Amino acid sequence: MREPVEFTIGSQTYRAEPMDAKTQQHVARRVQPLLVSILPSVTAMIPAGTLDKLKENPGALLDMNLQETVMPGLEAASNLLAQMPDETYDYVQAKCLSRVKRKRDGDAGWVPIWGTQSERLLDDNLDGADSVAIMMKVLVVELAPFFFGLVSKSIAAAQP
Repeated sequence: MREPVEFTIGSQTYRAEPMDAKTQQHVARRVQPLLVSILPSVTAMIPAGTLDKLKENPGALLDMNLQETVMPGLEAASNLLAQMPDETYDYVQAKCLSRVKRKRDGDAGWVPIWGTQSERLLDDNLDGADSVAIMMKVLVVELAPFFFGLVSKSIAAAQP
């Protein structure tokens, strides 16, 4: 079984539990157009040998500064995101944020950030930008296998 992944946004530490395979597949098919839109710019910027290392440890993607890498594809991705039906966005948001817990101050354990019954953030200190950043971190880790499959195909197609 895959291990939870921890990451920091601002001064808070979060832990994302892995998605089950079925949920992972449903999320992947909903965001696949976004992945494809940024694929060319990401593929061009991945240093040689990095892909194999990231396949072994997708969580390492969280330590990389990918902002510059994906900038050329962000406009297309944001257009697709804007066109995404609310129910699709809500599905992806709920599936991503329901996996995440925030570390309590003083090392007093972990608390969920998303209410599965209420389908809303449970932490009033989180705003829309925070929730999107958290969602993107979860997507990066969860969709790495799908992403690496697309990148590998893209690299193979580009080679003579």
